[in-house]
Amino acid sequence: MGKDFPLHQTPGLKKGLMKLKKEGKKLILMTNSEAEDVSRLLKKLELSDVFHERLTLAKKPYQTEGHLQAMMERFNLEPGRIVSVGDNFLNEIAPALRLGMKGVYISPVADSPYDYSGLTVVTTLAGQF
Repeated sequence: MGKDFPLHQTPGLKKGLMKLKKEGKKLILMTNSEAEDVSRLLKKLELSDVFHERLTLAKKPYQTEGHLQAMMERFNLEPGRIVSVGDNFLNEIAPALRLGMKGVYISPVADSPYDYSGLTVVTTLAGQF
C-alpha cells in the first residue's frame, strides 16, 4: 500500500461478502502477511468487519493444505462445501483443488491455462456476488 502500490476497493466486494456472512458462511482470510499489516490493509479497504477469522503468517503454499484440512475438521465440512478464492494459483487454489474443494482463481487474464473440475476463473471479484 502506497504510492507505488495503490489499493482500490473492489466494487460490490464488501456487500457480497457481508451477504455470505449473513447467510452463515464462515469467511476466513489466510495470508502470509503479518497481523498488523493485515489489520491496516483491511481498515483501508473497509473490510475489517467482514472475516470471522484471520490466519496470518500462513506460510503458503507449504502449509496451505494443512490449514485447509484443519478448517474442514474444525467446521465439520466436506471438501466440496469449501471454496478457496485467491489470485495466486499455486498458493491458494491448487492446494484446495487437490483436497477436492472448489476454487475461484482471480487471474489477470481471462484465458487462464488452468482447467480443473471445481475451478472458476475470473479477472475480478467485482460483480461476482
